[in-house]
Amino acid sequence: MTLHQLNHDFPDDIDVLLVGPGGRKVLLMSDAGGENAATDLTLSFDDAAIGSLPDENALSSGTFKPTNHGPDEDVMINPAPEGPYASTLAEFEGADPNGVWALYVHDDAGQDIGVITGGWSLQVSAQVAVTSDVAIQSVTAPSPIDVGTQFDYTITVTNRGPNTANGVLVTDTLPGGVSFLSATLPAGAMSSLEANVVTVALGSLNVGESAEIKLTVNAPGTPGQIVNEVAVTAPDDPDATNNAAVNTVVVGSMIAAANQTNTPAGMFNVTISAPAGKTYIIEVSDDLKSWTTLRTITVTDGDVSVLDDVSGMNRRFYRTREQQ
Repeated sequence: MTLHQLNHDFPDDIDVLLVGPGGRKVLLMSDAGGENAATDLTLSFDDAAIGSLPDENALSSGTFKPTNHGPDEDVMINPAPEGPYASTLAEFEGADPNGVWALYVHDDAGQDIGVITGGWSLQVSAQVAVTSDVAIQSVTAPSPIDVGTQFDYTITVTNRGPNTANGVLVTDTLPGGVSFLSATLPAGAMSSLEANVVTVALGSLNVGESAEIKLTVNAPGTPGQIVNEVAVTAPDDPDATNNAAVNTVVVGSMIAAANQTNTPAGMFNVTISAPAGKTYIIEVSDDLKSWTTLRTITVTDGDVSVLDDVSGMNRRFYRTREQQ
Protein backbone atom coordinates (compact mmCIF):
# COMPACT_ATOMS: atom_id res chain seq x y z
CA MET A 1 0.00 0.00 0.00
CA THR A 2 1.38 3.46 -0.90
CA LEU A 3 0.64 7.08 0.07
CA HIS A 4 1.53 9.51 -2.73
CA GLN A 5 2.76 13.06 -2.02
CA LEU A 6 2.11 13.17 1.72
CA ASN A 7 2.40 16.65 3.20
CA HIS A 8 1.96 17.61 6.87
CA ASP A 9 3.37 20.25 9.21
CA PHE A 10 3.49 17.83 12.18
CA PRO A 11 3.40 14.17 10.93
CA ASP A 12 3.37 12.81 14.49
CA ASP A 13 -0.35 13.67 14.46
CA ILE A 14 -1.18 11.34 11.55
CA ASP A 15 -2.96 8.00 12.00
CA VAL A 16 -3.51 5.87 8.85
CA LEU A 17 -5.81 2.83 8.85
CA LEU A 18 -6.34 0.36 5.98
CA VAL A 19 -9.55 -1.72 5.95
CA GLY A 20 -10.15 -4.66 3.59
CA PRO A 21 -13.41 -5.80 1.94
CA GLY A 22 -14.11 -8.30 4.71
CA GLY A 23 -13.53 -5.82 7.52
CA ARG A 24 -9.99 -6.76 8.48
CA LYS A 25 -8.09 -3.63 9.53
CA VAL A 26 -4.41 -2.72 9.86
CA LEU A 27 -2.94 0.45 11.37
CA LEU A 28 -0.24 1.47 8.90
CA MET A 29 1.14 4.58 10.55
CA SER A 30 0.79 6.39 13.87
CA ASP A 31 2.94 8.81 15.90
CA ALA A 32 5.85 8.73 13.45
CA GLY A 33 8.14 11.53 12.22
CA GLY A 34 7.91 13.77 15.28
CA GLU A 35 7.49 17.49 14.62
CA ASN A 36 9.51 17.50 11.38
CA ALA A 37 7.43 18.69 8.44
CA ALA A 38 6.78 16.18 5.67
CA THR A 39 6.78 17.45 2.08
CA ASP A 40 5.69 15.49 -1.00
CA LEU A 41 6.68 12.13 0.49
CA THR A 42 5.86 8.75 -1.04
CA LEU A 43 5.45 6.17 1.73
CA SER A 44 4.93 2.47 0.94
CA PHE A 45 4.09 -0.16 3.54
CA ASP A 46 5.23 -3.79 3.33
CA ASP A 47 5.75 -6.41 6.04
CA ALA A 48 8.94 -7.45 4.22
CA ALA A 49 10.49 -3.97 4.41
CA ILE A 50 13.84 -3.64 6.17
CA GLY A 51 12.86 -0.98 8.69
CA SER A 52 10.05 0.98 10.30
CA LEU A 53 9.16 4.67 10.17
CA PRO A 54 11.26 6.78 12.59
CA ASP A 55 9.71 8.00 15.82
CA GLU A 56 11.19 11.48 16.26
CA ASN A 57 13.42 11.90 13.19
CA ALA A 58 12.14 13.36 9.91
CA LEU A 59 10.25 11.08 7.54
CA SER A 60 11.63 10.32 4.07
CA SER A 61 10.21 8.58 1.03
CA GLY A 62 10.65 4.81 0.97
CA THR A 63 9.15 1.44 1.91
CA PHE A 64 8.56 0.66 5.59
CA LYS A 65 6.90 -1.83 7.88
CA PRO A 66 3.56 -0.70 9.36
CA THR A 67 4.62 1.49 12.31
CA ASN A 68 2.90 2.65 15.50
CA HIS A 69 5.07 4.50 18.04
CA GLY A 70 2.25 5.53 20.34
CA PRO A 71 2.06 3.88 23.78
CA ASP A 72 -1.75 3.99 23.87
CA GLU A 73 -4.37 2.42 21.65
CA ASP A 74 -5.27 4.73 18.77
CA VAL A 75 -8.89 5.82 18.44
CA MET A 76 -10.10 6.62 14.93
CA ILE A 77 -13.19 8.81 14.49
CA ASN A 78 -16.35 7.87 12.61
CA PRO A 79 -16.74 6.60 9.88
CA ALA A 80 -13.56 4.59 10.56
CA PRO A 81 -14.21 1.27 12.33
CA GLU A 82 -13.30 0.87 15.97
CA GLY A 83 -10.20 -0.98 17.16
CA PRO A 84 -8.37 -3.04 18.02
CA TYR A 85 -6.26 -2.86 14.85
CA ALA A 86 -3.74 -5.34 13.53
CA SER A 87 -0.12 -4.19 13.21
CA THR A 88 0.99 -6.15 10.10
CA LEU A 89 -0.35 -6.55 6.57
CA ALA A 90 -0.28 -10.32 7.10
CA GLU A 91 -3.72 -9.72 8.63
CA PHE A 92 -5.09 -9.79 5.07
CA GLU A 93 -3.58 -13.16 4.11
CA GLY A 94 -6.22 -15.71 3.16
CA ALA A 95 -8.94 -13.06 2.81
CA ASP A 96 -10.88 -12.46 -0.41
CA PRO A 97 -9.29 -9.33 -1.95
CA ASN A 98 -12.30 -8.57 -4.14
CA GLY A 99 -14.48 -5.70 -3.01
CA VAL A 100 -14.06 -2.23 -1.52
CA TRP A 101 -10.81 -1.29 0.22
CA ALA A 102 -10.94 1.79 2.43
CA LEU A 103 -8.22 4.08 3.79
CA TYR A 104 -8.91 6.27 6.82
CA VAL A 105 -6.54 9.11 7.72
CA HIS A 106 -7.01 10.90 11.06
CA ASP A 107 -5.20 13.97 12.39
CA ASP A 108 -5.46 13.43 16.15
CA ALA A 109 -4.34 16.95 17.17
CA GLY A 110 -5.35 20.51 16.33
CA GLN A 111 -3.60 23.47 14.67
CA ASP A 112 -1.39 21.66 12.12
CA ILE A 113 -2.63 20.74 8.65
CA GLY A 114 -1.78 18.21 5.97
CA VAL A 115 -2.89 16.65 2.70
CA ILE A 116 -2.17 13.55 0.58
CA THR A 117 -1.94 15.27 -2.79
CA GLY A 118 -1.47 12.19 -4.95
CA GLY A 119 -3.92 9.93 -3.16
CA TRP A 120 -3.12 6.29 -2.37
CA SER A 121 -2.74 2.99 -4.19
CA LEU A 122 -2.87 -0.67 -3.28
CA GLN A 123 -1.16 -3.68 -4.88
CA VAL A 124 -2.48 -7.15 -4.02
CA SER A 125 -0.21 -10.16 -4.61
CA ALA A 126 -1.78 -13.59 -4.83
CA GLN A 127 0.09 -16.67 -3.67
CA VAL A 128 0.19 -19.44 -6.29
CA ALA A 129 -1.21 -22.65 -4.83
CA VAL A 130 0.29 -26.01 -5.67
CA THR A 131 -2.17 -27.54 -8.10
CA SER A 132 -0.29 -30.75 -8.92
CA ASP A 133 3.01 -32.45 -8.19
CA VAL A 134 4.30 -34.81 -10.87
CA ALA A 135 7.35 -36.87 -9.96
CA ILE A 136 9.71 -39.44 -11.44
CA GLN A 137 8.91 -42.39 -9.20
CA SER A 138 11.59 -44.69 -10.66
CA VAL A 139 13.86 -45.38 -13.64
CA THR A 140 15.00 -49.00 -13.89
CA ALA A 141 17.13 -51.07 -16.27
CA PRO A 142 19.07 -54.35 -16.00
CA SER A 143 22.72 -54.05 -14.99
CA PRO A 144 25.21 -55.32 -15.95
CA ILE A 145 24.45 -55.99 -19.60
CA ASP A 146 26.54 -57.17 -22.53
CA VAL A 147 27.81 -54.84 -25.22
CA GLY A 148 25.44 -54.36 -28.15
CA THR A 149 22.54 -56.16 -26.48
CA GLN A 150 18.91 -55.05 -26.39
CA PHE A 151 17.37 -53.96 -23.07
CA ASP A 152 14.56 -51.79 -21.63
CA TYR A 153 14.49 -48.60 -19.60
CA THR A 154 11.29 -48.58 -17.50
CA ILE A 155 10.16 -45.13 -16.32
CA THR A 156 7.34 -44.62 -13.80
CA VAL A 157 5.76 -41.17 -13.38
CA THR A 158 3.28 -40.35 -10.58
CA ASN A 159 1.00 -37.39 -9.84
CA ARG A 160 1.08 -36.75 -6.10
CA GLY A 161 -1.76 -34.22 -6.27
CA PRO A 162 -3.58 -32.39 -4.87
CA ASN A 163 -5.23 -31.92 -8.29
CA THR A 164 -5.13 -33.43 -11.77
CA ALA A 165 -1.88 -32.75 -13.63
CA ASN A 166 -2.33 -31.59 -17.23
CA GLY A 167 0.16 -31.44 -20.08
CA VAL A 168 2.54 -33.95 -18.49
CA LEU A 169 5.73 -34.26 -20.55
CA VAL A 170 8.57 -36.77 -20.02
CA THR A 171 11.99 -36.31 -21.65
CA ASP A 172 14.62 -39.05 -21.66
CA THR A 173 18.15 -38.09 -22.70
CA LEU A 174 19.63 -41.42 -23.74
CA PRO A 175 23.34 -42.06 -23.07
CA GLY A 176 25.86 -41.73 -25.87
CA GLY A 177 26.19 -44.93 -27.88
CA VAL A 178 22.69 -46.14 -26.96
CA SER A 179 20.37 -46.67 -29.93
CA PHE A 180 16.62 -46.13 -29.54
CA LEU A 181 14.47 -48.96 -30.96
CA SER A 182 10.87 -48.49 -29.76
CA ALA A 183 8.58 -47.18 -27.02
CA THR A 184 5.76 -48.89 -25.14
CA LEU A 185 3.41 -46.17 -23.87
CA PRO A 186 0.16 -45.79 -21.88
CA ALA A 187 -3.02 -45.35 -23.90
CA GLY A 188 -3.25 -41.93 -25.51
CA ALA A 189 0.42 -41.04 -25.02
CA MET A 190 2.67 -40.00 -27.91
CA SER A 191 6.44 -40.08 -28.33
CA SER A 192 9.05 -38.48 -30.56
CA LEU A 193 12.83 -38.80 -31.00
CA GLU A 194 15.29 -36.02 -31.76
CA ALA A 195 19.07 -36.12 -31.30
CA ASN A 196 18.87 -39.11 -28.91
CA VAL A 197 16.25 -37.37 -26.71
CA VAL A 198 12.96 -39.25 -26.41
CA THR A 199 9.97 -37.03 -25.59
CA VAL A 200 6.72 -38.59 -24.34
CA ALA A 201 3.51 -36.55 -24.04
CA LEU A 202 1.40 -38.30 -21.39
CA GLY A 203 -1.47 -35.82 -21.35
CA SER A 204 -3.26 -35.76 -17.98
CA LEU A 205 -2.68 -37.75 -14.78
CA ASN A 206 -5.29 -37.94 -12.04
CA VAL A 207 -4.34 -37.56 -8.39
CA GLY A 208 -2.39 -40.67 -7.33
CA GLU A 209 -2.26 -42.03 -10.87
CA SER A 210 0.98 -43.49 -12.24
CA ALA A 211 2.06 -44.01 -15.84
CA GLU A 212 4.72 -46.47 -17.03
CA ILE A 213 6.90 -45.87 -20.07
CA LYS A 214 9.13 -48.59 -21.51
CA LEU A 215 11.91 -47.60 -23.92
CA THR A 216 13.62 -50.44 -25.78
CA VAL A 217 17.22 -49.65 -26.77
CA ASN A 218 20.49 -51.23 -27.86
CA ALA A 219 23.52 -51.00 -25.59
CA PRO A 220 26.76 -49.43 -26.88
CA GLY A 221 29.34 -51.59 -28.62
CA THR A 222 32.03 -50.83 -26.04
CA PRO A 223 32.14 -51.60 -22.30
CA GLY A 224 31.75 -48.96 -19.60
CA GLN A 225 29.07 -47.12 -17.61
CA ILE A 226 26.15 -45.38 -19.31
CA VAL A 227 23.99 -42.77 -17.53
CA ASN A 228 20.39 -42.13 -18.56
CA GLU A 229 18.77 -38.80 -17.56
CA VAL A 230 14.97 -38.54 -17.26
CA ALA A 231 12.79 -35.53 -16.41
CA VAL A 232 9.06 -34.81 -16.14
CA THR A 233 7.25 -31.45 -16.29
CA ALA A 234 3.70 -30.13 -16.10
CA PRO A 235 2.58 -26.48 -16.46
CA ASP A 236 0.67 -26.62 -13.17
CA ASP A 237 3.51 -28.19 -11.14
CA PRO A 238 5.61 -25.49 -9.40
CA ASP A 239 7.83 -27.97 -7.49
CA ALA A 240 10.77 -29.25 -9.55
CA THR A 241 12.63 -31.00 -6.72
CA ASN A 242 11.27 -34.44 -7.66
CA ASN A 243 11.06 -34.01 -11.42
CA ALA A 244 14.35 -35.65 -12.47
CA ALA A 245 16.19 -38.93 -12.01
CA VAL A 246 19.19 -40.78 -13.43
CA ASN A 247 19.94 -44.44 -14.03
CA THR A 248 23.40 -45.98 -14.42
CA VAL A 249 24.00 -49.24 -16.27
CA VAL A 250 27.26 -51.18 -16.43
CA VAL A 251 28.02 -52.46 -19.93
CA GLY A 252 30.38 -55.47 -20.02
CA SER A 253 31.91 -57.43 -22.87
CA MET A 254 31.61 -61.06 -24.06
CA ILE A 255 35.26 -62.06 -24.17
CA ALA A 256 35.16 -65.40 -22.37
CA ALA A 257 35.62 -68.87 -23.91
CA ALA A 258 35.42 -72.31 -22.27
CA ASN A 259 37.03 -75.74 -22.77
CA GLN A 260 37.31 -79.02 -20.86
CA THR A 261 40.98 -79.84 -21.46
CA ASN A 262 42.51 -81.55 -18.41
CA THR A 263 39.58 -80.66 -16.11
CA PRO A 264 37.54 -82.88 -13.79
CA ALA A 265 34.22 -84.13 -15.13
CA GLY A 266 31.56 -81.43 -15.22
CA MET A 267 34.09 -78.59 -14.90
CA PHE A 268 35.47 -76.17 -17.47
CA ASN A 269 38.50 -73.97 -17.95
CA VAL A 270 37.35 -70.46 -18.81
CA THR A 271 39.89 -68.40 -20.75
CA ILE A 272 39.60 -64.68 -21.36
CA SER A 273 41.64 -62.47 -23.65
CA ALA A 274 41.60 -58.86 -22.58
CA PRO A 275 43.84 -55.79 -22.35
CA ALA A 276 46.41 -56.09 -19.54
CA GLY A 277 46.28 -53.92 -16.45
CA LYS A 278 42.51 -54.04 -15.93
CA THR A 279 40.32 -56.06 -13.57
CA TYR A 280 37.48 -58.22 -14.91
CA ILE A 281 34.52 -60.09 -13.46
CA ILE A 282 33.89 -63.53 -15.06
CA GLU A 283 30.29 -64.75 -14.79
CA VAL A 284 28.39 -67.91 -15.79
CA SER A 285 24.68 -68.47 -16.57
CA ASP A 286 22.46 -71.23 -17.91
CA ASP A 287 19.65 -68.92 -19.14
CA LEU A 288 21.35 -65.61 -20.00
CA LYS A 289 19.24 -63.94 -17.30
CA SER A 290 20.70 -64.92 -13.93
CA TRP A 291 24.49 -64.67 -13.67
CA THR A 292 26.85 -66.22 -11.09
CA THR A 293 30.29 -64.74 -10.49
CA LEU A 294 33.14 -67.21 -11.01
CA ARG A 295 36.16 -65.02 -10.36
CA THR A 296 37.32 -61.43 -10.23
CA ILE A 297 40.78 -61.26 -11.80
CA THR A 298 43.33 -58.71 -12.96
CA VAL A 299 44.86 -59.39 -16.38
CA THR A 300 48.62 -58.91 -16.45
CA ASP A 301 49.81 -60.31 -19.77
CA GLY A 302 46.89 -61.25 -22.03
CA ASP A 303 45.05 -64.60 -21.70
CA VAL A 304 43.92 -65.75 -18.26
CA SER A 305 42.24 -69.08 -17.40
CA VAL A 306 40.06 -69.91 -14.39
CA LEU A 307 38.24 -73.09 -13.40
CA ASP A 308 34.43 -73.16 -13.56
CA ASP A 309 33.42 -75.34 -10.60
CA VAL A 310 29.77 -74.21 -10.39
CA SER A 311 27.46 -77.24 -10.32
CA GLY A 312 23.85 -77.82 -11.33
CA MET A 313 23.91 -76.31 -14.83
CA ASN A 314 22.90 -78.31 -17.89
CA ARG A 315 24.32 -75.65 -20.20
CA ARG A 316 26.66 -72.74 -19.68
CA PHE A 317 27.14 -69.27 -21.05
CA TYR A 318 30.01 -67.04 -20.03
CA ARG A 319 30.60 -63.33 -20.02
CA THR A 320 33.31 -61.03 -18.76
CA ARG A 321 32.80 -57.40 -17.81
CA GLU A 322 35.30 -54.82 -16.75
CA GLN A 323 35.16 -53.89 -13.08
CA GLN A 324 34.40 -50.17 -12.73
